[in-house]
Amino acid sequence: MTANELVEVGFRPREKHYDLEEMAGAWVELRRLDHGQSNELTDVRLAFVAGEEEEEGQARLRSKSGRHFQFSRCIVNHNLAIKGQKLDFSKRRDVDRIDPVIGDEVANLIDEHNSALPDDLDPLEELSTPTT
Repeated sequence: MTANELVEVGFRPREKHYDLEEMAGAWVELRRLDHGQSNELTDVRLAFVAGEEEEEGQARLRSKSGRHFQFSRCIVNHNLAIKGQKLDFSKRRDVDRIDPVIGDEVANLIDEHNSALPDDLDPLEELSTPTT
């Protein structure tokens, strides 16, 4: 490689199918957050002034906002439903309605998926040509 060669560093969503352990037959397909979304999630989680005490209600709201952000951007497909209606994770209400055990498992899978090294994932989608 020469000093003038460009190295492609465009975002690859790296979608992957996961079967849930806590509910037989349940599954989610996840994608990674891009760098900007990852930074935005950090901002959501740290949306308070450092050094100031945070009230419990504010901490819960920040946690819920972070979870909704992750679910809405990382879950690309799933077979999760309540009363026969497929959940829409772009809606905070649907994120809030999911069973906590299932919600925690999905949240942990999202964290694991986003922290995996690129070689640890089998991409379902090839790198797309970046737009300028």
